Amino acid sequence: MSGLDLDQLRVTLIRPCLTDCGLWSQSAENLILGIGLVETNWSYIKQIGNVTGGGLGCLQMQKLTHDDLVGYICSHKERATAILKSCNMEEWTSDALIYNLRYMVLMTRMFFYRMPEPLPAPNDAEGFCELHKSAYNSRLGKTDVSKSILLFQGVCK
Repeated sequence: MSGLDLDQLRVTLIRPCLTDCGLWSQSAENLILGIGLVETNWSYIKQIGNVTGGGLGCLQMQKLTHDDLVGYICSHKERATAILKSCNMEEWTSDALIYNLRYMVLMTRMFFYRMPEPLPAPNDAEGFCELHKSAYNSRLGKTDVSKSILLFQGVCK
């Protein structure tokens, strides 16, 4: 059981904000919903403990990752404008990953959007798990793959 209702997250947050910015696919929706479960169980908005560079928001994006993404997004003016408008923001700030749920979702989506490989198929829980571990959490991260694959399987149903 997560901190927030998964159906509400899917239908009222993730799908609409991805759709607003032309970034929706069933794979993108499942990936983001699953990452929230794996990273924080959709329960925490800041990494627990006194961790330098720790994750921000339920999706636990690090400030350095955020700042790198902003440079990429700003090189695509229409996309940048759409994201800021969708989030009701005028400027980029990593603090918004904590207090603006739409921003948190869209920045995480953009992290994967800029990758050259396509996202796994919508029902590929193992593919989502591998992508999360290798690209977002890192091989040195604390994610337990055996537990996270179960979470992604639940999201892919």
